[in-house]
Amino acid sequence: MIKKVSFSVFVFLIMLELMLRVLGTYKTEAEKQGMDYEKKYGVKTASWFHAWAPNSSSTYSGTDILYNNKYNNWGNREINSDSFASSPKTKIVCIGDSFTEGDGAPYDSTWVKSFEKRIGVKHANIKTYNAGVCGSDPFFDYKMLKLTLLKLRPKMVISVVNYSDVYDVIIRGGDERFNPDSTTSYKNGPFWLPAYQYSHVFRLIMVQLLKYNSHLLINESNQAVEEDKAVALLKKKAEETKQLCDANGIAFYIVIHPHPLEITNKNNKLSLAFADFPFAINLFNTLYPFYNTHDIKEYSWAKNHHFNSKGYWLMGDAIATQLLNQQSFCNALSIQF
Repeated sequence: MIKKVSFSVFVFLIMLELMLRVLGTYKTEAEKQGMDYEKKYGVKTASWFHAWAPNSSSTYSGTDILYNNKYNNWGNREINSDSFASSPKTKIVCIGDSFTEGDGAPYDSTWVKSFEKRIGVKHANIKTYNAGVCGSDPFFDYKMLKLTLLKLRPKMVISVVNYSDVYDVIIRGGDERFNPDSTTSYKNGPFWLPAYQYSHVFRLIMVQLLKYNSHLLINESNQAVEEDKAVALLKKKAEETKQLCDANGIAFYIVIHPHPLEITNKNNKLSLAFADFPFAINLFNTLYPFYNTHDIKEYSWAKNHHFNSKGYWLMGDAIATQLLNQQSFCNALSIQF
């Protein structure tokens, strides 16, 4: 009797596992894009820098987009750093994650190039450098800025963040991720991660029964507290980045923008946290009214969850519009206010 029951349970679990895999109910975002399971916790890398391989290229093949990218000698989606540094034009370096790199759009259709074109009407002698890297966050950005990007001698640095940075900090930690030997180590995750990786039944149990967040893999009862801690760390890092720029005679701005999945929200916890920062730009103020009368599906990729060329062009224009209304920005670039 016990053997029959055990066998029945075993068969049921196998069938349930197969059904969940076919339905894709508990697939991670990477798996939904046709990629392998992405390990987030316990990651170790050989460098403090988060960038693509220098002088490399890649073909991004998602479920709804396909395009090729080329990266320079620093692993940025830009022209060679020496060529940029030697330019006599006024330089602006833009740092951030996939939304700055322009995941989902060609090189010339990122918000960075949209911004450059719009500002170029007022300041024809301007040149932007796109240092955005997919998967980066403000802690990686700071390292890259301090140890590499300052060599470009920029007049201004613009840091662009969104709520995914909050999740990145929850998973990776802050500056403690950077080891003295110039390697990087993320936080260790829960002991049951291997089971979560290989079993969709286990994912069902953790998400539905034990109420764990499927992305962060932390209990939902602790999520708000962890988000508050991460936001506080991001504010501190923004202040440190401002101080670094001030010390080098560089103007600094941080832009908080909505993710396409939260585009109809008036604000989020991150944008509200920066409300008292004089060097912060809140794109919710511009994009919220726009997307309440326009369909976000026309400006973003449904499965990739990033903007398309049209959405990035709007984002760059919105950043330029808000900055051109700031006296300090115009003064930094010698633009008539």
